[in-house]
Amino acid sequence: MTADQRLNQIEPLVAQTLAVADRHTAQLKQLVEFGIQQSDNITFLLGKVEEIDVRQQREHQEVSGQLQRIIDLLGDAGR
Repeated sequence: MTADQRLNQIEPLVAQTLAVADRHTAQLKQLVEFGIQQSDNITFLLGKVEEIDVRQQREHQEVSGQLQRIIDLLGDAGR
């Protein structure tokens, strides 16, 4: 077999391998983009959860203060 014949056999295999590699590269790019998008979504949601937590803590403190005032008023009324 001559060098040209061997090259003719190898070229289609190399082309097929490169085509597969190109498809895999495209799929990996899509996966990375999807991962970045999901990361952004998670970051956004965590920010919202933190806002809710802060608001809930503030409301809890307000309710606790109001409850204490009611207890104090009831205590004063009983004397």
